[in-house]
Amino acid sequence: MSYKLEKEILKSKYGKKCMLCGRNLKDNQCTFHHIIPKSYNGETSVKNGAILCQECQKIIHLFDYNETGYIKLTYVILKNKGGK
Repeated sequence: MSYKLEKEILKSKYGKKCMLCGRNLKDNQCTFHHIIPKSYNGETSVKNGAILCQECQKIIHLFDYNETGYIKLTYVILKNKGGK
């Protein structure tokens, strides 16, 4: 599937809200984030995706996938997804 379609599904399922900081977002502020990065064979899917604001997207990508910071931030995202 495409980023656009997955992003629209996530927005309709969880609302236009950053899944990391909780900020309400406008359409153009929503970014699609791969929980398991594509560079680690993460797929583009609702299950592996999250809506983040641009600031949180930049922050999470300061860390490598295996670093503690990335893991902790990913835990917050998954908690906000309700473990889905």
